[in-house]
Amino acid sequence: MAEILIAVFDDARVKKFLANLDSNLKEIRVVKREFASLLSIYVYKDIMKHFEDQAGPNGPWQAWSTRYGIWRKGHANRGRRKGNTLGDGKILALSGRLRNAFTPAKFRSENDSIVWFNQATTAGGKPYAYFHDEGQGGMPKRQFMWLSDDALANIETVTLAYLLGKDKV
Repeated sequence: MAEILIAVFDDARVKKFLANLDSNLKEIRVVKREFASLLSIYVYKDIMKHFEDQAGPNGPWQAWSTRYGIWRKGHANRGRRKGNTLGDGKILALSGRLRNAFTPAKFRSENDSIVWFNQATTAGGKPYAYFHDEGQGGMPKRQFMWLSDDALANIETVTLAYLLGKDKV
């Protein structure tokens, strides 16, 4: 036989707390810009870490092909501008354009969600970030637009604080 639990909150403080919680939840759904900005720093830091670690959610990124590795070695000393280290041998860091194309402000609100994006394109206008992240357009899959468990835990903490009405996280 199923048991039923009914909770009755007669205390005015509990009712006020639940009303505030409901109001804050509606605010997240409707006015996401402020909320998304709070989360963006965790999203940004995590994605930058993926470039440093050179890893996706399933492990290290696929290494360069032999042909590309030879080209990179030959190209490394030619036409190098001051300050351009050609990614210091990092896999997705020839010029830094892919990494630098992602900033904390690159998000949009959608129905019940916030979407962060990277709009890096090739010289011909093809979606370079998408090609690498998804393994499309003849490029190997090297996912960088994902969130680690640590980032998700931070986002959960910020979300809970936001729902509870704390101004500072």
